[in-house]
Amino acid sequence: MLPTLPDEAVESLLVSFDALVGVSDASFRPAAAQLLRDNAALCAVPARQARLLQAAEDVAAGRPCAFTPDGLSAQQAAAAQSVSAEEWERRLAATPLPPLPGEHDHGSDRDDEEEEEEDAEDDEDSYMDEEPPPLPHLPVRHFFPGLVVRVAHDFSDAYGRAVCASSLLKVFGCHPRDDGFAVSFLDRNVVLNPGVTGHDSIVENAGNAWFQPVPVSPSLEDLVEQIEIRLRVAAAEAGEDEDAEGNSDDFDIIAEDLQNCKDWLEQDWLAQTGDRGPAPKSHSQRRAAKRFGRDHEVTAWIRYLFAAIAVCSG
Repeated sequence: MLPTLPDEAVESLLVSFDALVGVSDASFRPAAAQLLRDNAALCAVPARQARLLQAAEDVAAGRPCAFTPDGLSAQQAAAAQSVSAEEWERRLAATPLPPLPGEHDHGSDRDDEEEEEEDAEDDEDSYMDEEPPPLPHLPVRHFFPGLVVRVAHDFSDAYGRAVCASSLLKVFGCHPRDDGFAVSFLDRNVVLNPGVTGHDSIVENAGNAWFQPVPVSPSLEDLVEQIEIRLRVAAAEAGEDEDAEGNSDDFDIIAEDLQNCKDWLEQDWLAQTGDRGPAPKSHSQRRAAKRFGRDHEVTAWIRYLFAAIAVCSG
């Protein structure tokens, strides 16, 4: 995910990466540095590529490859959060004991953010027992970070690990391999190899027969962000040639559609009363197909996005 994450997220992830390298044996540093170089080779944005290559050099040389917003390395941040045994005992003694069961109404002081998270979980949980509504086809190659899917049938991955029907899985990343795909879900990894009997149909996911997309708002918000990232990269690559072709409005119209979706999805407080208004209409699906190709992930994502929003509005 390093090639496509926002800059602030990359720095945070590099701090965590640095912490793992720091507690590993020094012999692992060359492999850790090569991992960053491999990610840099996947970057379409020169600035991101340069950042990861610099991080790789720092890791190889034994230097911190990133710092927290306070300017601390991972080791310094860990030390700053540590306390002595005496300080821990002092804090523990000063901390009041929690109330006995029944003495406190936990539901009365939950903040809005906690309630929103629980509402989103409730929406997803409803799909544990019932199938999601029909939505456009999403093969595994078009899975995006944040996508929530319901497993329609039991199967085993390339390593024999069972994936059970009715499970709800949230995609963290989807990585092509020479022998198929490695899909990182929030709580497990699944490796699919078309050479394994039955895996070719799972990878294609025709008719969403194996992985059924679940149209919940947080997932769609993540999708809008992913499309915006791809759009910025494509616009940067087009550069001056875009004006010469006379098609610069393609990107503008797609961006306008995405903004309308974002505005609509952000009206969560209106969604509770059913007053969020009609779902935005797409004016960019044909332009996306012309610009990227009919089977490109951006084209598939835009088609899926508007269909899913229409379902949510109903």
